Amino acid sequence: MRWLLADMNNVKNSPDCITIGNSKSCAANLQVTFDKALNSVVLQVCIEQEGCFRATVAYRGHKLKNGDFNILVLSPASYQRVNKSVAKKCHNVYYEARLVAYNNDRLEKAKKIYCYISPKQLTIKEYFMKIFPKRLYTFRVCPSTKFQFLGLDRHYDTPTLLIEDGCQAPVEIASKDRDVIASVFTIFLLKNIGGSETFKDKQDFFYHEVRQLHSKRIHERLPLKINRQELFKS
Repeated sequence: MRWLLADMNNVKNSPDCITIGNSKSCAANLQVTFDKALNSVVLQVCIEQEGCFRATVAYRGHKLKNGDFNILVLSPASYQRVNKSVAKKCHNVYYEARLVAYNNDRLEKAKKIYCYISPKQLTIKEYFMKIFPKRLYTFRVCPSTKFQFLGLDRHYDTPTLLIEDGCQAPVEIASKDRDVIASVFTIFLLKNIGGSETFKDKQDFFYHEVRQLHSKRIHERLPLKINRQELFKS
């Protein structure tokens, strides 16, 4: 995680309060460094325990901008699944889940659903007679789509995830693959926006993509002769 010094009142000191999950159940190794080139403070976190943890970073009693975030720690098997899902050219990978709530209203009977993730969108489908698919909800892979990591569902004893984008009603799902779904989505998101949510990094990524696109095309000089007296005819 990285913060510009402008977010820390221009003081080149480390954050004085870093909370990750429950201190009794989460042992984290923290390292705070100062990046002179980018004039920013960098926080590196290492957690050996698998799970989802909520982190809060504050400086002089004030929570930093973007200082409240989630940390996902995957098992080696889950990490391999994430890499395979991202590396596939044909993005037909799906994860089984259950739809437990819609628009903050809990369903009387949870629906069995399938979550498909591609570089462009997250699609939630259900199947009739295990053959005919029906698309229920679609969320774009963009920063406006937000995840809220909730606790275990008391009926299915699986982690739950609330998905919302501000354009449609929020959807709550329960799945044993919740952390894998969120990880694949996040990797696609970072690839789409250049690996960071800061404007400068997005701008650099955009310029890089434009240069890459033009480098593949053959450019030749085209002489033009403009007559100001007959501008539209020349």
